[in-house]
Amino acid sequence: MNPKKKYSPLENQDGFALISAMIFLVLLTVIGIAANNTGTIETMISASEKNRQSAFFAADAGIEHGKIVIMNALKSEFAKTGATDWDVVLSDSQSGVESYNYKTDDSDEESFIWINNRSMGSAATYKVMARDNDDDDDDVFDDADNIIYLTSIATLTDGTFAGVEIGLSSTVDSGSATGYSAQAGSGSGKSYKSDDANTMTDFTPQTSIDMN
Repeated sequence: MNPKKKYSPLENQDGFALISAMIFLVLLTVIGIAANNTGTIETMISASEKNRQSAFFAADAGIEHGKIVIMNALKSEFAKTGATDWDVVLSDSQSGVESYNYKTDDSDEESFIWINNRSMGSAATYKVMARDNDDDDDDVFDDADNIIYLTSIATLTDGTFAGVEIGLSSTVDSGSATGYSAQAGSGSGKSYKSDDANTMTDFTPQTSIDMN
């Protein structure tokens, strides 16, 4: 007579397929959630980088705009008074110019806003400021070395912002303003495609030219 075989729960495989399917389902769910989160984060990073680049390009556009505005102011002041320094830019007495204490890593000196909240459509606005560099004269209104800083801060509609700062040097210290007669970036056809009407061949430094 053979003894009865003892029952062992470990040898019972009923329901194994169901448990396995549930485990795989949980794993797939976790993987899916992780993949979705990764995709969302990557999309946010991409959008953030795009916004930063857009803000930088807007600030750079502000720099180019500011250069034209203050160079025209310098040229106008030279035509009236013969002054060749940047004092005309470092003043809030100019029409539309505001005095503003804008602090940077290098300076907390007074700045002068020449372009304030200029709109670039619905995408961004920029502000352009000029300030004296550290020329050891302790006077934010007096340019002693013919060098100033031009700062442009651009802000997108979502709050993203970027700044660009450059140094501008005026090389004129006596006589008339120096330069040349051809238009930069524009040829004889004024189309940005044709060559300059008068090619520069003489690179000898000039002491003066007619600004008229």
